[in-house]
Amino acid sequence: MARLSISYIKVLCDVLSQNGINYQACLKDAGIDKSLLKNINSFVPVEKHIKLIEEANAKLKNPRLGLLMGEATHPGTFHLLGYLCINSANLREAFHSFNRYKNIFSSEAKKLSLETKGDNTRYIYQGISYNPLYDRIRNDFILSSALTIVRLIVNQKNIKAKEVTFTHPPTCYISSYKKFFGCSVRFNHSYNSIAFSSKLFDQSFFHANSDLYKSIEEEVKRVLLEEDENLSLKDRAYYYISKNFLEGFPNMADLSQHLKIAPHGLRRRLKEEGSSYEELIKVCFKKISSKLTLDPKLSNTEIAYMLGYSEPSAFYHAFKRAFGMSPSEYRLKFKV
Repeated sequence: MARLSISYIKVLCDVLSQNGINYQACLKDAGIDKSLLKNINSFVPVEKHIKLIEEANAKLKNPRLGLLMGEATHPGTFHLLGYLCINSANLREAFHSFNRYKNIFSSEAKKLSLETKGDNTRYIYQGISYNPLYDRIRNDFILSSALTIVRLIVNQKNIKAKEVTFTHPPTCYISSYKKFFGCSVRFNHSYNSIAFSSKLFDQSFFHANSDLYKSIEEEVKRVLLEEDENLSLKDRAYYYISKNFLEGFPNMADLSQHLKIAPHGLRRRLKEEGSSYEELIKVCFKKISSKLTLDPKLSNTEIAYMLGYSEPSAFYHAFKRAFGMSPSEYRLKFKV
């Protein structure tokens, strides 16, 4: 079943709120729990999102809903992907990163691609077709939000597209398209796309932060792996523990609640997969404590507190049990 990140829902709620419409009532009518808005990693089935779009469209009475959502777009609209794109080396890397990890935001895209022909580089989007109203609003949002994000990334508010194509028929607000995109717009096309000057895609960003990019990318991968229903229970448990380890590693109750499995059932299933809660904690401890210990900027005391130990001596003994040597000996062995 296709699903969409709650961050997609948030930008719609922002637009409704800005126009004096009770977005909570719309969420309720669409069968979406408003508490999901507080959890960045939650998803909504596309069927409920379609219902929400229909409710919002009926109450807003403005056919430009998709464009309004695109105008209201900010980096957080695309979960972690927006921040990953902003810290990319250039626009080309930003788009490739978005394509690579798009499932953290939406699983309903059939095709996302970047095609360069001479001075035109075109971003192409093809989604699953549901109904004319939803398809049009979604297409409007995808392409208008792409332009908004490009403007944010390159820090140029007046950038215009070179050409835009839509799969849906012409609308009653064609002038709004031309005003927003600043270029010719074609309808009834075989795909949705937005084209920019190719030169724009390879310009280096002075604000790009490669370290932050790597950190965000690691978190994106972790979220995707954790949400992958094809992963073993052991792997999903491991990724959840490792993600929260530095905040005080999750106890068995936390883990079972996250995985929606009773503690006794969780222990049994982990055992069937040749693991246990205790073993996963040990593996996470070894991986994280090793990485921190090899950081020359950190002292043993700092590492101990980072890992939740009240006394450095407790960390010292735990490390020695795990590695058969003290943190200092470990550093010496690896010449840090």
